[in-house]
Amino acid sequence: MLFSIITVCFNSGKTIERTLQSILSQTYQDYEYIIVDGGSTDDTLDIVKRYETLFGGRMKWKSEPDSGIFDAFNKGVRRSSATYLWIVNSDDYAESDALEKVAGMVQGRDIDNLPVISGTMRVFEEKTHKTVFYAKSDVQTCRNKYEKNLMGIIHPATLVPRYVYEKVGLFNPEYRNIGDYEWFHRMYSMDVPIIFTDSVLTNMSNGGTSNQLTWKHFMRSYDDRKLFFATYYKNFLSQKYRLARWCATFLRYMFNNRKRCAIQRLRATFSR
Repeated sequence: MLFSIITVCFNSGKTIERTLQSILSQTYQDYEYIIVDGGSTDDTLDIVKRYETLFGGRMKWKSEPDSGIFDAFNKGVRRSSATYLWIVNSDDYAESDALEKVAGMVQGRDIDNLPVISGTMRVFEEKTHKTVFYAKSDVQTCRNKYEKNLMGIIHPATLVPRYVYEKVGLFNPEYRNIGDYEWFHRMYSMDVPIIFTDSVLTNMSNGGTSNQLTWKHFMRSYDDRKLFFATYYKNFLSQKYRLARWCATFLRYMFNNRKRCAIQRLRATFSR
């Protein structure tokens, strides 16, 4: 089997049906679909069960508590069996020809040295469904991001060969927000081959993204960054310098975002 698609979810009843439909509509059929549910209490599992038979035996799901999203990612990786693994979030949806495009890109390649495939993600406005921007990376951007301790690939649009997880390891569940950043840092440092493509593989709504820029999110991210810098920079002063620089950048974005949102509310009020 060429592809394992993994969706982790928790109380995702409002969005997961769109995700399920996008996987069901794939034009390339050599895949298994693994759903890792964290013990949802809404109608998520009812929706999953309704779609299960439509996948003709390709869907496997399990619902149980986990210790966070990266623990759930790891469960999905462990339960998978295909050559390529793709994590598709429960509020995203894949392009119907995504698997077909990737299959064509890796056809005839050495199975022991398959590349990571990093595609493009369309970000759209939830209410209007209009495209906001396209998120993608390339060789130079990836290197620059790595050197700045940022995410050099578009994770929701990235498919990873199984041997890469065996070589690099799984996600570190100690992280609450940036476990994928940390995993990318390990992966890139091991010179794993990566192919970048302009092909749109998945879609993500920007709804709620600005709401992530809160004090609560800052504190969660602060703990993650503190752990990251302590892990990869042994010099104490270097750790503190990098953490302070990150704090300044995050807070600037947070306050600018709040200012922009306030202006938008005022304009909406006076335009009535």
